[in-house]
Amino acid sequence: MKQKHALLWLCLAQIFIGVNVVSAKHLVTVLPVSFIIFLRFGISSVLLHSFCLIRGKSLAENSLGEKITLQDVFMICLQGLSGGVLYNFLVLTGLRYTDAATAGIISATTPAMIAFLSYWLLKETLSQRKIFTIIFAVLGIVCLHLSELGSHYAAYSLWGNLLVVASIFPEAMFTIIAKKHNTPIPAIVTATICNMANALFCLPIVLSMIPAILHAHLTLTDCLVIAAQISSGIGFYFGWYQGLPHVPASTAALVTAVAPISITLLAIIFLGERINILDSVGMILVLMSICYGAGLTPSVLRSRMKESA
Repeated sequence: MKQKHALLWLCLAQIFIGVNVVSAKHLVTVLPVSFIIFLRFGISSVLLHSFCLIRGKSLAENSLGEKITLQDVFMICLQGLSGGVLYNFLVLTGLRYTDAATAGIISATTPAMIAFLSYWLLKETLSQRKIFTIIFAVLGIVCLHLSELGSHYAAYSLWGNLLVVASIFPEAMFTIIAKKHNTPIPAIVTATICNMANALFCLPIVLSMIPAILHAHLTLTDCLVIAAQISSGIGFYFGWYQGLPHVPASTAALVTAVAPISITLLAIIFLGERINILDSVGMILVLMSICYGAGLTPSVLRSRMKESA
């Protein structure tokens, strides 16, 4: 696959994140958060397992044809629960109180959290580039919090923002665990086991909510949004895994900047949200954090301009 086609797949995957967040903002007002999570991961599990069967991938074997150990399954499930149930629960609950655009911008600071946790837990070197990544991310979040002050719903918005900020930790832990437990297991197999673990974890909670779910009055719009929510989750996995093997890691990290932009635009178009000056400044700082994290620093830009000249 050509790199430009791979980049298109990665960008499409990030746009699906925008669809996911914006549709979730609507769904949290009509359905319990646990049921939304179960619905997403339950259907994704069935479809991903079907893809495994079609492509001849066994859930019991790694890429070398060796059996997957119980330790492998445990670590994959741990990845799934941290980056799946826990992350989604915090984000979806936060969306009850804050707007989708703000939540999307805050979520984009995950690379900075990964850099910090890699330094803290994995004892990786905290380079100047990573320090700037963290600083820009923190300043961006501060600007988003300051933009809420003075509004009638400031306390609710700040609580929602804090929940979304808290969700960055389990999302980053997904990558940290993957770094710590590096095994030759196909990505589609890992994704399938992760989704199954998330669905099974939510199942007991959902069973206790059956009476409330049966009494929920869903409109045609609600059903279409549910379809968009599920499709965007599957679309993200498909697009990301299609493009990721064909581009450098730094390029893939840079493409994540598409997510907060798509979330903001979709929130403005479909939810009627508005962003103020501080929101814009916060978004720019977060995008700068992503660029620095991907290695796109001013010195790199100058050297590339000289090469092109």
